[in-house]
Amino acid sequence: QADTARTNQDLLTLTEYAQFLQRISNEEEIARALIRQISRVTTARQVGLYLLHRTRPTFELVASHPALDSPELLLSRTVSADACSVARNNLKVQVLDSLCELSASCQLGCANQRSELCVPLSDGNHVVGMLHLASPQAVGWSREAVKLVASLANFTAPTVSNLRLLEVMREQATRDPLTGLFNRRYLDEYLPMAIETARRNDSALGLLMCDIDRFKEIGRAHV
Repeated sequence: QADTARTNQDLLTLTEYAQFLQRISNEEEIARALIRQISRVTTARQVGLYLLHRTRPTFELVASHPALDSPELLLSRTVSADACSVARNNLKVQVLDSLCELSASCQLGCANQRSELCVPLSDGNHVVGMLHLASPQAVGWSREAVKLVASLANFTAPTVSNLRLLEVMREQATRDPLTGLFNRRYLDEYLPMAIETARRNDSALGLLMCDIDRFKEIGRAHV
């Protein structure tokens, strides 16, 4: 009965989290929500969410428990994607009682923390991030807790990937590929907001339009 109750509670947690993800529109909200869930369902003393940088091969700490600005936070702020075995192999790494398994300890390992768990956030093709948990106790979490953390990571990864894909598509739709400058579509989005801001602040708004001959030649020279 206890196992059944725990399973039902885990399913409820995953269902509520999946529904919440559908309403999120930015990575910051995702990060905070995931850290809250991990802190609630495990006894980890340190929890960190790392996301792959958009342009550099590094993972950066974007949310944590304790908070990013807390002096109690022991996690590294960045880690090289090339040096991280979790990112390279797309496999979770669990270290129980690091006093006996120092050779297996993650490079993000926290001082005085005996149990560590790294779980990749993979969208099926790429590792877009990873979760790192640390506990001062040997065997700091149950097998069920590890499974639940992995499930939360699996729910989160596609959402992060989709948001980043939407950002790329929006960037491509609003910028000229030759010059990198904003195009007419961006003006259609920005101008109504600028007009409303000027009206609300009772301030002037100017619009300058230029017709440039042989613009493609200028664009090639710019590139």
